[in-house]
Amino acid sequence: EVLLTLTGCSEEEFTCREGFCVAMEQRCDGVVDCRDKSDEVGCSKVVIESSYSRLIAPPPVGNRSRAVVRIAVTIHAILQIDEIGETFYVSFNQDATWIDPRLVYHKIKRNSDLNILSTEETGAIWTPRMVFYNTKSKEVSAADDRTTMSIIPNKEFNFERTDMSNHENIYMFKGQDNIVKLSKTHDTVFLCQYMMAWYPFDTQVCTMDMVLNIAQAPFCSVEAEVLDYLGPTDLVQYFIRNMSMVTTRVGGHQGARVHVVMGRRILSSILTVYLPTVLLNVMGHVTVYFKPFFFEAII
Repeated sequence: EVLLTLTGCSEEEFTCREGFCVAMEQRCDGVVDCRDKSDEVGCSKVVIESSYSRLIAPPPVGNRSRAVVRIAVTIHAILQIDEIGETFYVSFNQDATWIDPRLVYHKIKRNSDLNILSTEETGAIWTPRMVFYNTKSKEVSAADDRTTMSIIPNKEFNFERTDMSNHENIYMFKGQDNIVKLSKTHDTVFLCQYMMAWYPFDTQVCTMDMVLNIAQAPFCSVEAEVLDYLGPTDLVQYFIRNMSMVTTRVGGHQGARVHVVMGRRILSSILTVYLPTVLLNVMGHVTVYFKPFFFEAII
């Protein structure tokens, strides 16, 4: 425990209820530093005004005409490739970031991993509802119990202190200077049209199309940012040739599209398709030249 027995605390310190002082970085960091645990009490990070509505998209910032939602995708694994059913089963993590100038944040840390919002806070603020457009039921990615939402502070870590009328020393961060991040893991089956004309020398391109739902699309724009792939490059029938993510028009709305380019493993096709077929044909022809009596045995 880092405790200072001082009569008064500076602006860079938090006053425990018992009178001790701890550094502001130790306030609401998940570790108890005050003996009375008061440094981990009242750690809500979002201040929401009464006029705030989670159904209304944030106003644009700067010279933008609409709020911007930036999408980053991390593909963990390609779980299944179904050429007959024309589907593409992927496990991935989707990150969405945006700025909401209507909000004010408290007790934010430089490490964004310590700025995780509670379930109540997540449900109280506006979040983007992404639609996976090329799925059978146009699956929607919305904030739920599997969603993690956090605040990414600005690089300069600019903040304002509460005035003397407040009994606590609190750092206040403006919503227009800091980023809200929503992260969620999905296991999703995307539709993919496989072109088999050049089999086994074919190259298949499957996509993951993501757009905002129809209620949010007129007020927000989507921008594709980072794409990472953490899975193996060699699959059962294919190998990953290339991956990319671009901003494009999907279903009449601006969205993000992930391209997964896969090349077929020719040796695998030869060993599993062509070689057994040739051997069966050879065995079938051999029976024409060898008569049954050649195989008669006398015991």
